Amino acid sequence: MDERDNELAAAFEAAARKKKINTMLIRIQQDESLLTERIKSLEAVLGKEEKDVDRLENGSITALFWSVLGKRDERIDKEREEALAARLKYDQAQKELEDMENRAVSLNAELKALDGCEERYTRLFEEKRQFLLDEHGEAGRRLLNLMDDIARAQSNIKEIREAADAGKRALELLDSALGSLKKAEGWGRYDILGGGVVAGMVKHDHIDEAAAYASRAQMEMNAFKTELADVNLSGELTIQISDFTRFADLFFDSMIADMHVLDAIEETEDSVAAARAEVASVKKKLNSLYGTERERIKRLESEMETLVIGG
Repeated sequence: MDERDNELAAAFEAAARKKKINTMLIRIQQDESLLTERIKSLEAVLGKEEKDVDRLENGSITALFWSVLGKRDERIDKEREEALAARLKYDQAQKELEDMENRAVSLNAELKALDGCEERYTRLFEEKRQFLLDEHGEAGRRLLNLMDDIARAQSNIKEIREAADAGKRALELLDSALGSLKKAEGWGRYDILGGGVVAGMVKHDHIDEAAAYASRAQMEMNAFKTELADVNLSGELTIQISDFTRFADLFFDSMIADMHVLDAIEETEDSVAAARAEVASVKKKLNSLYGTERERIKRLESEMETLVIGG
């Protein structure tokens, strides 16, 4: 491959990257819009839950009613749990929105640096086309088509690898969350057997760790979904991905339900494991697509070599 071919390949890669960034920005913009509406809804729920707690704690008629029934403390605990769950979901949504905004800023900066790349690719492609036609006639036209197919396959491989890397990061965080929950479960069993205050404290420390990992995993899954937005599925496989965006809600709902009960910890583990299985399934398909594109490049390069030698 001579210098002109290298320039053409670089120009194609830049133009393909620009196209992907535009697709990713559209996806992020759509997600931001949905998340902004969700934050408004969560804010309203949070306000209501906090008012419910305040009424019960400050001697309202509602508090008197539950006091007469002898269940005031139980009711207050329930309202506090619901308020905490609402707060965690609201804070998580705010973090996700900030993360999306930061990714959009970074992508827009990269997009600006790619300004004019499409025009450069068109010019270089036309120069190469004319050169091959002049030198090789119809064989030159076929050579150019093969070079273009190879460049597209290489671009696909790059996009597949980037998406797979995002999936890998999400899997690592989900595994960390599972690990922390397993430790919490172990300490919870010890607590039941009389582990005392220390066992309870260590258990909740691991629960806090799991929640932090789950929060970060949610943002990585959002990024994973964005990376998948422009993966060119040239093979037989297709990728169907459900909405990862509410994994954190399921986690927090399970976590707040009653984490001193082992069943609740196990239920939370199930929600993390389900998210992990889905991410792993998509990543496995990406790995298969990667292999398919590599084989395609080998076939195209072999055909191009045969054409050059035959010419």
